[in-house]
Amino acid sequence: SIELLYNGNEKVIRKEFKANLNELPNVQQLVNSQLKKYCTDANTINQINLAVEEIFVNIVSYAYKDKEGSCFITVKHTGKSIEFTFEDDGIPFNPLEKDPPDITLPTSKRKIGGLGIYLVKQIMDKVEYRYENNRNILKIKKEV
Repeated sequence: SIELLYNGNEKVIRKEFKANLNELPNVQQLVNSQLKKYCTDANTINQINLAVEEIFVNIVSYAYKDKEGSCFITVKHTGKSIEFTFEDDGIPFNPLEKDPPDITLPTSKRKIGGLGIYLVKQIMDKVEYRYENNRNILKIKKEV
């Protein structure tokens, strides 16, 4: 179920998803339903979709190891920007502490991993992480 919250002129939507790849179409549906209300630039919409998919797939792939879990996604629109917050109670992990990949190396010489969060940091205007109340909280923001 979707929880609607209002904070002044901000419109906030919060929804829980199972940390399962089968939920990705539902995540994308939520994101696109919000983007079509607030963003008209196709390139920006594609960038945000890519970033959201990358983060959600990483949560599904790594946060819970062999147990089931969930991910709360909050979407906040402030007039000039749209913000997505991902919360999970999986293994604590700050993706922003990961060293950026050396993209100057040929692909055969690069270490596996790290390219996704690097891409998210390049695409979005702001990326923040904190660990609070036993939860990973990753916030991404884009001017629209």
